[in-house]
Amino acid sequence: MFFVDRFLKYFFLYSDFSFNSQWLNLKIFKNSGIAFGFYLNSFIMYFLISLILLGLFFFLIKSYIKKNAIIILALTLIILGAFNNLIDRFLYDNVIDFIDFLFFPIFNLSDLMIISGIGIIIQNKKTIK
Repeated sequence: MFFVDRFLKYFFLYSDFSFNSQWLNLKIFKNSGIAFGFYLNSFIMYFLISLILLGLFFFLIKSYIKKNAIIILALTLIILGAFNNLIDRFLYDNVIDFIDFLFFPIFNLSDLMIISGIGIIIQNKKTIK
């Protein structure tokens, strides 16, 4: 999903493609906030994202040692999704979003990876120690 998301972001950035239906639009949207329209100073945002990624790497290593495959999968999804959006911030000063369900905030596959990883952790919270 990491590479598919990278490709789709590039595709939407450098083409004029868009798809519109009653419930789904596929179009480029440049998101300068972090989540749900929340904005932070760039330095603080990069610092917090870096700190969170460092913490997630620590838990990923701990999960590898414990051989906890479910948590390894969840943390890998979260880290790759966050890293992919961080790449956007460095390259374009924004996160590139392109999936717009008309009843939900606009997102990308990296956001879906992060949410999926969080969902896996929530569903398996008893295995985290």
